[in-house]
Amino acid sequence: MKVTKWIEIEQEVEIDISAEDIRLILEDDGELREVLRNISRAATYLKAIPDKMIDEMNPAQKETIAKFLTGLIERLRPEAVT
Repeated sequence: MKVTKWIEIEQEVEIDISAEDIRLILEDDGELREVLRNISRAATYLKAIPDKMIDEMNPAQKETIAKFLTGLIERLRPEAVT
């Protein structure tokens, strides 16, 4: 005889999410306060990167990061049109 039984298992898992996933979450449930708090956290993280680690980056890595941050700066300018 077989019996079917539903069991719930709770287990912590780590998942990768993309920028697109985050964008979709923020569009549906985002709050400005949360966005600003996370921007502050990102800024704190970026400011804390030691010069030694930046010096270890190759020119292509530095250029990729610089282009990304420059694009973000342009997007966040008060006169920027979105």
